[in-house]
Parts: sequence; C-alpha cells; structure tokens
Amino acid sequence: MPFKNSGVDHSTPKKHATELRLWIIIISLFLAGIVVAGIVAIGVQRHNDQQLAAQMIRSEVELQTTGAEISGIKDHEFKTMAEYVNAYVQVAHLLDDYDHKLEACADLCKRAQRRDQRRSLINILRNQNSYSSDVRRNTSEIIELVRAISACDEEGSVGDSRYEFVAP
Repeated sequence: MPFKNSGVDHSTPKKHATELRLWIIIISLFLAGIVVAGIVAIGVQRHNDQQLAAQMIRSEVELQTTGAEISGIKDHEFKTMAEYVNAYVQVAHLLDDYDHKLEACADLCKRAQRRDQRRSLINILRNQNSYSSDVRRNTSEIIELVRAISACDEEGSVGDSRYEFVAP
C-alpha cells in the first residue's frame, strides 16, 4: 500500500482546531476578567461615593444643629449679668465646636471636588450621584461665606472682648 506512509499528516487539522479553541478560551477569559474588574471598580467607587455623600450630609446636619444652638443662646434676652456670663461660656465652647465642624465639612467638600476632578472612564458614572459637583462647589462657597460671617460675628458676639465683665 503505497499511500499508507505518505508525507501528509492527518492530525494537523485537529491540532489547529484544538489550538484555536485554546486561544478562544484564553481570550474569552481575559475579556471576562477585564469586565469583572471594571464592574468591581465601579461598585467600589459607587460605595465610596455613597459613603462620602453620607459623611457630607451628617456633617451638614451637625453644623446646622450647632448653629441652631448658638443662635438660640444668642437670641435669648439676658436679664442678669450671671445669665450673660453663662451664655458667654456656652457660646465660646459651641463656637469652637462649630469651627471644627465647619472645617470638617469644608474638608469633605474639597475631597469630593478632588474626586470629581480626577475623572476617568470608570468615573463617568459619578454624574448620577445625588451630590453633583455643582452642589459641592456651592457648598464650598457657602462655607467660605459662613466663615467670613462667623469672623465678623465673633467681633460683636456675646463674648465680645470690647465689653469686659467687671465683677462688682
């Protein structure tokens, strides 16, 4: 049988088909890995954005609460010097607390703005957040105005150094 040992290898088509399947599997796994990594990155960023938004809301509420306490004390009509001195002590403590909370709120706004500035392909989805960059920018401007008002108000507040208390 002269055709039995011909130079033609019949296993070559099977070998090419097997190699092609192997490459298809490798490429498919690589693409699936990229997709999974992208989904995980989006999930982590969304979680971080939600945490930052919650921190900002909590910070704003604490700031409003402290501001309301200060306002309540300052709006009180003092009848005696003892009430005035007591209010001075309370307001001095609350003003320090207010300044710290204001600084924390400003830091959160700056952090959010830095995040928005570092946009990449994955970060495009951040536009769907409830706290958009415009809100953060406006909040930062409001905080700067509050700081300016607070600085002016401290000059004429309950604890104004121009009105020194003299013990009888």
